[in-house]
Amino acid sequence: MKNRLRIAQGLVIIANIALIYLGYGHWRNGLPNVSKVVADAKASPFFAVGMKILWVLVSWHWIAFGLIALPAAFGRKAPNRGVLSLCGLAVLVDAIATFAGLGLFRANEALGVAAVALFGAAALYPSPEA
Repeated sequence: MKNRLRIAQGLVIIANIALIYLGYGHWRNGLPNVSKVVADAKASPFFAVGMKILWVLVSWHWIAFGLIALPAAFGRKAPNRGVLSLCGLAVLVDAIATFAGLGLFRANEALGVAAVALFGAAALYPSPEA
């Protein structure tokens, strides 16, 4: 029982590492490129600002899902399985959407790893009755 809990918590840590890596890298490395491309395209100011905001929001929502999963895995009275499953589902939808739009690439694979890790943690997490 205790081993299942530790494995589940380890999977959440793996998912957090992947999501924080993705979120920070997406924001730090991608935002200057997006800003340059939008400026070179001579897009309207409204569109340019909207693209930058959207880029940052996508970056930070990956970090947010990872940080939401942490208390679910390590908290004493958190709604563990439901929260972990919901975070895993949101990350899986992101992975599928990026695969459908952009094809297979490194960040997409990391999203898939994070989603599988969150679903695995939800499956391994001990039930409240135990």
